[in-house]
Amino acid sequence: MSGPKHLRLVADVTKFSDLDSWEHLYAYCPDCFRKMRLDKNRLGRKYGFHARINTLRKFLACKNVNCKNKVGNVFGTANEAR
Repeated sequence: MSGPKHLRLVADVTKFSDLDSWEHLYAYCPDCFRKMRLDKNRLGRKYGFHARINTLRKFLACKNVNCKNKVGNVFGTANEAR
C-alpha cells in the first residue's frame, strides 16, 4: 500500500471536527510500519464529530497477517497531495 511518507501524530485533544478537508486520517502500526487510510467522515458520523480521535485507539488492531498487533497503534494525519 502506498501512503504518505510522513505522518503527524494526532494530539490527545484533536477532534474529528478539527481536521481540515485536505487532511487524511491514518491508522499506523509501529511494529510492522503498516499504514491504513481511514474514512474520517464515516467515523465522525458514527462516534460524533466532537469526539476525541484518540479515544478510539483501544479499537485499533493491525490487519497484517504476520503482525496482528493490538497495542501501541496510533492515529496520524497527512495532507492530500497537491
